[in-house]
Amino acid sequence: MWIVLARRLTVVAIVWMMSSAIANAATLELVSSAPANNAVDVSRVDPLNLQFSTALSPYSVRADTITLRNATGVQKVGLSVTGGSVTVRPLTPLLPWTTYTLNAQSLVGSAGEQLAQPVAIVFKTRDAAWQPPQLIDRLTTEQWNPVTAVNSKGIRFVAWQQSNGAGDDIWAVRHVPGATAAETPVLIASLGTEYASEVRVFVDENGNAFVTWQLDKSEVWLPRRLWASRFTAGSGAGSGWGVPQAIDGYAKRSGTNLHLVFDHAGNAVALWQEWDCCGPHSLQSIVANRYTQRTGWSKPVHLDNAPGFLAGDTDLQIDDDGNAYAAWVMVENLYNPIADLRVSHFDTTSGWSAAHLVTSEYVFESSIDPTLAVNPRGEALLMWAYDNGLKYAHADELARWGTPIGIDATHVAPSSMVYLDSGIAFAAFSDGVKMFRPDLGYWDWKHPLSNQQNTSTAPRIVADKSGNALVAWTQTSGGIDRVFAKRYRAARGWLNPAPIDVGNTLGAGLEELFLDPTGSAAAAWWQRNDQGTLDIKAAAFK
Repeated sequence: MWIVLARRLTVVAIVWMMSSAIANAATLELVSSAPANNAVDVSRVDPLNLQFSTALSPYSVRADTITLRNATGVQKVGLSVTGGSVTVRPLTPLLPWTTYTLNAQSLVGSAGEQLAQPVAIVFKTRDAAWQPPQLIDRLTTEQWNPVTAVNSKGIRFVAWQQSNGAGDDIWAVRHVPGATAAETPVLIASLGTEYASEVRVFVDENGNAFVTWQLDKSEVWLPRRLWASRFTAGSGAGSGWGVPQAIDGYAKRSGTNLHLVFDHAGNAVALWQEWDCCGPHSLQSIVANRYTQRTGWSKPVHLDNAPGFLAGDTDLQIDDDGNAYAAWVMVENLYNPIADLRVSHFDTTSGWSAAHLVTSEYVFESSIDPTLAVNPRGEALLMWAYDNGLKYAHADELARWGTPIGIDATHVAPSSMVYLDSGIAFAAFSDGVKMFRPDLGYWDWKHPLSNQQNTSTAPRIVADKSGNALVAWTQTSGGIDRVFAKRYRAARGWLNPAPIDVGNTLGAGLEELFLDPTGSAAAAWWQRNDQGTLDIKAAAFK
C-alpha cells in the first residue's frame, strides 16, 4: 500500500511540476512599446522599442522572431536586447506616411518563459515636409542654360554653357554631400566656333554621370551630331571626366531630343530622333544606343520599320532589371495624316525587339505625344492624346501589349507618369493629375493642380511604394514664375499646393523632381537673382 501511495504521490508531484512549469512558461508578456499601437506621425529614423515583463534569452531575438514590415515587404532592421528590452533600428529610413507592423513571436525568457501571445504593433510614419531651399550654384554673366541632376545618395551634377568668345564651352561641377569644400568646375568640352543646344546631365546610383549636347552648326543645314562626356566616379586611373565623343554614329545625319536612362548597375540606354540632312521635310528615324561600363557605347540601332515624318514626341523608360521601353509616333505620308504609335522593348539579353504597332490614329489638329511609365517589375503603361481624346494601353512583364482603352475627351497628353508594382499609377497634366485605381480598373477624374487652370509648365510626378505621390511644376503667380508642389497621401487624398521656391521674387523654372528609395525627394530649379544671372537652388522633401 505504501508503495502504491508513494507512486501516486510521485505522479501528483510530476503533474504539479509540469503545471507549475507551464504556468511559469506563459508569463512572458509585452509591457509597453514605442511607438504605441495605432500611433500616427511616428519618426522615420528613430529606433523602435519593445519592453517585456522579464529578461529575454538573446538567442530568441532574431530576424525571424521580430520583423518590421509594410504592405510591400519586410524592412531590414538591426536588433539588440538588454534584459527585457528589445531595440529595433531600421537600417534605412522608413517610408513617409506609411503603415508598418512590428511583429514579435516565439520569444523566450531567460528562465524559459514563453511569450503569452504574438505581438503586433501597428503604426503610421510621419509624412515628409519641404525643407528651406539651398543655393547650389550661382552663374556668372558669361554662363547660361544650367541643367542639374541628383542621385539617391545626394550626389548632384550641374552643367551649363559658357562663352569662349567665338562659340560655346560646356562646364560642369559635382556636389558631394558632406564635402568640406565645393569642387572646382571642370571644362567638359570646348566647341571652338560652334554652339551647343539641348545640354543635359544624367547621374546614376553610383555617382557616374553623363553630360550630353547637340553640336549646333552655324550653317542651318549642316548635320547636328549628339555628343556625350562621361564622368567616372572614383579616385584611380580612368576616373573623372572622359574625352567627349559622338554617340549617334552617323556623320551626315542630325540627332535631337535625347533621352537617357540608367539601370542599377550604371549601364545606360539612350533614345533620340534623327533626320536626314539636309533640307526641309527630311525623313526621320528613331535610334537607340546602349552604354555599358565594360565596353562603352555600342553601335546605334534604328527602331522604326522605315523612316517617316515624326508626328509627336518620344519617350524612354527602364525597369529594375535594366530592360527598357521606347515609344514614338510616325506618319509615313504627310498628305495622309494617319499616325502610327509604335513601341519597342529592350531586353538585356536579346536587345531591341521589332517595332510593335500599338495603334493608328487620324491626326488633324493635335500631335500624339506618348508618355511611358514602367514599374520595377517590368510592366508598362503608355498614354497618348489625339483628336478624339485620351487613350492608354498596358503591357505585361513579357512586353505583351493589350488593346488601347479610351479614357476621356482630353486632347493633351500627360507630361509625366509613374507606375507602381501595386498597379496604382499617376499621370500629371498641365492642369491636373489623374490616378489609376487598379481595384476599380479605371483612371479617375483629373484633380486640379491649383485654381489657376492651364497655367503650369510640364509638371513632374513621383510616387513611393506606399502609393504616396508628389507633383511639382512651374506656374505664373503674382506676375512671376514660381515653383509649386502638391502632395498626395495614400488613402487620404491631395493636400493644398504651395510654392517651394521660398524667397523667389524674380522668376524661376523647375529643372528636376527626384524620389529616392526611402521616399525622400528633392526638387531643383533655376532662379533669377538680383545680380542679373541665374542661381541653381534645391529643396529636400524629407
